[in-house]
Amino acid sequence: MGEGTVLKPPAAKILVVRVGRAGDLVMITPALNLLLSAYPDAELHVLTSREGHRVLRGYDPRLTRFLVFRSGLFWEIIERRRIRREIRKQQYSHAFVFEADRRFHRLLENAAESTHLLQPGPPVRHYSARCLSLIEQVLAEPMSTGWVTLPVTADGRRKAEAYFQANNIDRGACLVGFHTTFSQASAHPFRKREMRLHRRWPSYHFVRLAQLLKRHAHEEGIPLRLIMDVLPQERRLVEEIERGSGGIVQLIAAPPDFERYKAVLERMALLVTPDTGPMHIAAAIGTPLVALFSRKSPEDCGPFALPAKYRVLRAEDSPNPESGLAAITPEVVFDACTPFLAAWRSTISYY
Repeated sequence: MGEGTVLKPPAAKILVVRVGRAGDLVMITPALNLLLSAYPDAELHVLTSREGHRVLRGYDPRLTRFLVFRSGLFWEIIERRRIRREIRKQQYSHAFVFEADRRFHRLLENAAESTHLLQPGPPVRHYSARCLSLIEQVLAEPMSTGWVTLPVTADGRRKAEAYFQANNIDRGACLVGFHTTFSQASAHPFRKREMRLHRRWPSYHFVRLAQLLKRHAHEEGIPLRLIMDVLPQERRLVEEIERGSGGIVQLIAAPPDFERYKAVLERMALLVTPDTGPMHIAAAIGTPLVALFSRKSPEDCGPFALPAKYRVLRAEDSPNPESGLAAITPEVVFDACTPFLAAWRSTISYY
């Protein structure tokens, strides 16, 4: 629907739709930036999840309204009726639906004068690029596009600095973060078993990587600090890494504060993480990444950032891909990390 329609400025109101987790929302930021650049007079509304609201709140002053969709069996019928009523009131000129789920296509088929629906695409094309294409096909002329991005606020940086001080982390340290958990890590045991295989790098691998990095930093004179910044309820999932490393890896935890969390990631010289929301958040902030993948394709949902800023390692490229993320050895990850530590050392760029 809306195919071949030329979007003519000014567009009074544009609806953007993406209901998902943090990483899903980060991946639509290039498309949001394109809309904001192409239509400076437009007002954008976003239909999203609670987590999406948290990620995009304060993103740009022209994102003036968030319609929060509560998913789940209990809410499904109620929410659809509510969203339909809200949409009718707004009289949108255009709606861009960055959801391939047909349920949202049916819900939003008359959301605007012209509705543009994301279609299922080949896994070899990145989701962010597909969202950009949905907009580009209705622009009067081509415009330049960019990578994922998120703002880091001055208040967030102040909170992060206080957080570091409280945990005795020096401003001059070369900070390397380990992200060791994943969404739904506390899911039902049967489901968690399968997810853990492909979404969680084993604790003993993190311990071994910490030892390799610490020895390398000592030899190279790098003031390395290894940290895991987690939510209080996640402590039990990662304490074994802190214990197993003999304190080389420091566990820090505080109640959730998204602005502080972005600033903590910004401060890092490197983040080592499986395919998770924090991977996308770090990419959007410009933090260097070593990202670990199993089963899912990084060409579809990997970091959408400058290639020099990240390195992707895949279980499928190892001798034992059936082992999931465990197939990626600490030695392979260590080799991917060292160029980023060398880059930090060469710039001596402090926060």
